[in-house]
Amino acid sequence: MKAIVRLTILSAVAISASSGCGSDAPETAEVRGTVVIDGIPLEKGGVFLRPSHGRVGKGKIKSDGSFVISMFSDGDGAITGPARIAVRAVTIAGNARDGGEITYLVPKAFTSEDTSGLSYDVSGDTAHILKIELASDGTGQVTKVD
Repeated sequence: MKAIVRLTILSAVAISASSGCGSDAPETAEVRGTVVIDGIPLEKGGVFLRPSHGRVGKGKIKSDGSFVISMFSDGDGAITGPARIAVRAVTIAGNARDGGEITYLVPKAFTSEDTSGLSYDVSGDTAHILKIELASDGTGQVTKVD
């Protein structure tokens, strides 16, 4: 009798574990692109896409200004729907823990999704190749590249 109860419990656990995997995962779409400031590729930093709900998509900026957004695994994209965008890039002179001097490589307003003024609507039907153009005067735009 104990063996039947154990087998029933183990079967229930296995079924519930396998049937729910991925079913609640949000719809995502591929998002990649480049970031330039004053027409020159930004050589480091990060791009962050904050959807109206769910996890923030993040991409490390490479030396050529390119980035690929990931959330759960490398290159899996961003949650579909409208997203606010932040671009964060700094250098730190000295040791950050000892109060090293932080220099922003982009205007500070771009470092927060709330103040950047940058947004994009990620649809689920296609890959999204973006060009994020920033200027030292604090203006910026996001365009889809065909």
